[in-house]
Amino acid sequence: MMQYVIKLLHPAALLQQLSLLQYMLARQGPAHEFTLIPLSLQRSCDSNVLAVDPTMELRFLFEPRKDVSCCLQLTNMTDGFLAFNIKIDKTKYTTQPSKGMIPPCSKRYVSVTLLAQDDALPSKQCNDMFLVQSADVGKDLTTNEINEDFFKEAMKGKVVDVVKLPIVYVALDQISCS
Repeated sequence: MMQYVIKLLHPAALLQQLSLLQYMLARQGPAHEFTLIPLSLQRSCDSNVLAVDPTMELRFLFEPRKDVSCCLQLTNMTDGFLAFNIKIDKTKYTTQPSKGMIPPCSKRYVSVTLLAQDDALPSKQCNDMFLVQSADVGKDLTTNEINEDFFKEAMKGKVVDVVKLPIVYVALDQISCS
């Protein structure tokens, strides 16, 4: 008799699992049987292609006339190499690195900087989006080969995963100490 283990997941991990299930159901089409895979047969990186943390939005503590940075974690959830490319409004933000490779089942940190803005935005509203494109690649690909054309070609074959995060500005006066 096989035993199954139920793990309590962090809400972000639970959302990733639900997204993956929704994706798998869409690919399967209607009326397919599903089988449970015993935990002992699962690999730790079976859940998704690219995990991005934070998962819901990218937040900047907004201060007029100051550069403000935050850190983003990209996790390759596959057993293959991933190329990534970050798309963002380059007149307002910088990223370091903006493209690169992530080895199998490993993490990469990205620094995102909101460049100094002259004035506070009305009610701190922001409609900007942060996009991370990723594609499965061979380990011999170099960072110089990862560019817009590379991802345009990959998109023709529909092999590009895109993660979108809304950008939110948090005002200093919104932070309270309890």
